[in-house]
Amino acid sequence: MKKMLAVLLSVVLLAATGSSALADTDITLSAGAVGGSWYMYGALFNDLWTANIPGLNATLIAGAGNSNPYAVDNNESQLGFTYVHTARDAYNGQGVSAQPAENIRLLMNIRSIFYFTCMLDKSLGITSFDDIKEKKPALVCAVGAAGSGSEEVFRAVFEAHGITYEDIESWGGRIEYVGGGSGADLFRDGHVNVLSNAAPQPYSTWVEVAASRDVVLLPIDDTAADAMKELGYDVDTIDTTPYGDPTGMILSAGPTSILIVNKDVDEELVYQMTKLLYENFDNLIEIQSDLRGFDPENAANADIPLHPGAERYYREIGLIQE
Repeated sequence: MKKMLAVLLSVVLLAATGSSALADTDITLSAGAVGGSWYMYGALFNDLWTANIPGLNATLIAGAGNSNPYAVDNNESQLGFTYVHTARDAYNGQGVSAQPAENIRLLMNIRSIFYFTCMLDKSLGITSFDDIKEKKPALVCAVGAAGSGSEEVFRAVFEAHGITYEDIESWGGRIEYVGGGSGADLFRDGHVNVLSNAAPQPYSTWVEVAASRDVVLLPIDDTAADAMKELGYDVDTIDTTPYGDPTGMILSAGPTSILIVNKDVDEELVYQMTKLLYENFDNLIEIQSDLRGFDPENAANADIPLHPGAERYYREIGLIQE
């Protein structure tokens, strides 16, 4: 249904955008796991672009935050979703590969923040990281696919509180590297007692899972929040009540999503894609509310260079003035 609405939206917007025709061009956009937030964003964006840029053929494929910069760098995908800090590290050769991803450029900071959202089975009697360190329970944790943004956030938050994977295993627990859907099933069926993800708030899949079990959401503490900021994560509060935890607002942290593009993608094409996204973002939010964190004033900001096509558009509207 959302995709149908997106197609309808993009066709209606055709006359307003005035995009000029390009020669037939194929692009591939690397998102996240099928059915995840990035995948839904990618479907919306591709619908908007292909309906408004004659000659453009856009394909959406699954990907991951840590690998997408390298896929875009190698031109295996022309565009991809990743995080501000991940793109920065990859560009500078400090990411999962020592080879700098020098060919990646920023198209837009969409500022969709994927907050650490960690649910524990209430029967564990754990409500804080201090409880974990004191009681040393056997935590069986579904943390996301290995190397994914969700797994990276889980590892970073626990280490910021002085807890490593080795600690968890020494207490009789284990780490399950499974995607969100499989992790949710394992938690629902009682095979794991910790379910974690990095996601916009509230995360509907986790809300559905929590409806079947009594859960507690794990807050991060102030000291750990400072450590997460140093790593490049955003810190803010999230509401536990949609998950059936009456605590209310707790502190969390998460990475900010951006859209990157290979530097060799045609400048005029990137200009048109940037213009379409920026001028229609309010309409996209109506279809996909997870995008509501978008800040127009921050669209051109990240720790990697802008693509010339995106930069031309941002200068045209006065977002970049120097």
